[in-house]
Amino acid sequence: MESDGIWVGQYGGQRLARRPVWFAEARQRLDWILLRQPDGVLVEVGAGTGEFAKVALDAGFDTYAVEPSLWAAHQAQGLGVRVHAGTLEEWAHTHAGLHADVVAMWHVLEHTPDPHGLMGAVAAVTRPGGLVVLEVPNGASSECERLGVQWDGTQPDDHVILFSPEGLRLLTESVGLEVVELMEIPDRLYSGGDSWRRRRNSALVEGYAWPPKDLLRMVARRPVHQA
Repeated sequence: MESDGIWVGQYGGQRLARRPVWFAEARQRLDWILLRQPDGVLVEVGAGTGEFAKVALDAGFDTYAVEPSLWAAHQAQGLGVRVHAGTLEEWAHTHAGLHADVVAMWHVLEHTPDPHGLMGAVAAVTRPGGLVVLEVPNGASSECERLGVQWDGTQPDDHVILFSPEGLRLLTESVGLEVVELMEIPDRLYSGGDSWRRRRNSALVEGYAWPPKDLLRMVARRPVHQA
């Protein structure tokens, strides 16, 4: 996950200036979760500046945010979000016995050098029957193949790993979680109409695959029989 230096240097001013966009995205993400889980304890890992955690809190979830960047955690706290500025393992130690009905990670897993360790920690704080929901760039998308390191999802400066659907499934199952839903989807959810139209028209003129499925969204479950 990002250090304070990367958050402030690359995302800081722009991140806060675009907060209405992040809140809109957060509401879309929460609507997806509400189809399966209407309430309960929700832990967001890699909460950034707190927009999703705030939306979940306002919707009635007992929400906890975990964010290693002190700068980003401070911004989240300013929204009234309950934030642990550190790692998930530290949060679990200070909340021993508390298990999540939902653990959410939005574009976090591709930033960590130890995805297996992080997913193991996520599984450990999820209650039996609880859900893990996440989104990452799709390393098997047609745009990734076409553009390589020029693709927006590559971001070699701060993305450590890109996942294919098969790779994400294998990782998830390796920590004892069951994959409930794994979707390859376009990033249309996060694109404005004008931007999407320009990209679509370019694809039609230049003859490359459209629409690209640039994102992976997954719902996994901790098996009920796990103690």
